[in-house]
Amino acid sequence: MKKMSNIKRLVVLLLTFVCLSLTYAKPLTPADIQHKADSLRSIINTRQGEERAAVFRELFKLYFANNQVEPAYIVLDELIALEQQLNNPEREASARWNKIALLNNAGRYEMLLDEAETQLKWFKDHQMWDRYYQIWQRK
Repeated sequence: MKKMSNIKRLVVLLLTFVCLSLTYAKPLTPADIQHKADSLRSIINTRQGEERAAVFRELFKLYFANNQVEPAYIVLDELIALEQQLNNPEREASARWNKIALLNNAGRYEMLLDEAETQLKWFKDHQMWDRYYQIWQRK
């Protein structure tokens, strides 16, 4: 009997968590996105080096998650330039790959074809063959 009681408690607890998560998991409105983006943009100039790159990555994630292709694309260009300055080819490679993924997911195939050529050359020059062939696959 006690065992059944514990199972019931567990089920009630689980249902409570599900209800709470559904209650608080609301999609962001365009105003919410803009507010978060403005907040991130306001601190970019106060950050240097890796901290600045981390802010750019957060900004990209915000735009990407909310299907805002143009601002996400611009942020990636800024991030790539910064990663070049920081001499961090691994993180630069990640940003370059994100450009391909962004265009692919958004169905921007014309832009993807143009971008793929640029990125294929970069990945070949840096001998990062996994990403090189993944871009070929997307292309």
